[in-house]
Amino acid sequence: MYLLSLVYMENCLEVIKMCRCPSHQYSCFLVAGLAIMAALSDLGYKYYQLATLEMNGWIVASAVDWILVIIAAVILIVGAKKKNISLLLIWVIGSMVLGVSQVIIKMVIFFCFFYDNVAATSRILRSGSLIFVILLFSLFAYYPYAYIRELKEQDEQNQ
Repeated sequence: MYLLSLVYMENCLEVIKMCRCPSHQYSCFLVAGLAIMAALSDLGYKYYQLATLEMNGWIVASAVDWILVIIAAVILIVGAKKKNISLLLIWVIGSMVLGVSQVIIKMVIFFCFFYDNVAATSRILRSGSLIFVILLFSLFAYYPYAYIRELKEQDEQNQ
């Protein structure tokens, strides 16, 4: 029992060391997982909207945008694992483009279709979700870009 607690404490110390000096590669894996989870949760809601409401091109565009985020997240995982700068750059550019398009789509859906028919609390929640999407996509670009800079610095030091 004492040996198990020592092993557990040693593992906790490793986690603490990793949190103090995080690897950008692990941050890329975390960002990709977060992107997939956010995309799947919003996709589920979009599919619910498509099933219960009439067919709306903006909702379909939002769903397609999230599917592209999932594909790009897989590219990020492969790029981080293989330390491929071009794949990481595809993710950074793709996440920025898809993030801007997702924000525009959410704003159009919010202001054109749901603004007049909902209560004030729903407006606040939808505005909060829009701010969350903006922060999420800026997070999606930051950590992989920091990893790209780290890989470029390592290449310069090796030469």
